[in-house]
Amino acid sequence: MRIKTIINDLGKSDKAAYEKISKELSLKKQIALKVVRTGTDRVNFKILEMLPSNINTIMKKVNMTKVPVNVRVNELERVGLVDRFKGTGRVELTDFGKSFMLTIREYEGEVRKYVYNILSRQLD
Repeated sequence: MRIKTIINDLGKSDKAAYEKISKELSLKKQIALKVVRTGTDRVNFKILEMLPSNINTIMKKVNMTKVPVNVRVNELERVGLVDRFKGTGRVELTDFGKSFMLTIREYEGEVRKYVYNILSRQLD
């Protein structure tokens, strides 16, 4: 049953509760989408794939200077995908980051199966 229906069944006095729940769900959705957008950016994703690592290695592998790499690592840190150990240059996936990468890999597997099924049907 949808949340709106549940709240309507409770009565008009609970409309404020519905609005609060709607705002919370909207905020969570916005945060989730920001994590996905940040983590799936082509360069950011390449950074995530090479972790754990350090800033100097990341700079070489993505062919960027220190400032743009730091901006990207800071973005990834802000959304909770990486931990950065200032002063050491070390960057590692957080538990959330590991879960994110696992989810993306599972999704890639599903996409592969889907594409294979479509191509198989076209060949039949």
